[in-house]
Amino acid sequence: MVNMMNQKRYHYNIPKILVYLVHILVGIYLAYLGYTLTQGKKIPRYAKIILITLGSVVILYQSWLWIKFPKDNYAYDVPGWLLHLSHVLIGIYLIVLALLKKPGPILGATTLILGAVQSLYMLHLWILH
Repeated sequence: MVNMMNQKRYHYNIPKILVYLVHILVGIYLAYLGYTLTQGKKIPRYAKIILITLGSVVILYQSWLWIKFPKDNYAYDVPGWLLHLSHVLIGIYLIVLALLKKPGPILGATTLILGAVQSLYMLHLWILH
């Protein structure tokens, strides 16, 4: 069993700083998108393409990591299966969000919270580790 927090890089030699930055930027984007949905705006076509692409990549990549490295743990000894499952579920959420005609303010608030939590959690990992 490998604890990924003790490593300088994640799987496939990806620098941690890159993982942190991508999560922070995507989180900011999702928080902004969620905010616009709470204001009654529709998701633009380009944003739907981004959400479907991002959701698909997340599902495929995290599923691959789950299969390839089933016994790894991450920050605070979070089991890998739980981390990968949460990413897969969020990937599904992003695709469903993109396919809905009128997501509405509740899903907007959910998206805003998911994005904010994602950004803040990864920022905290970056600063503390």
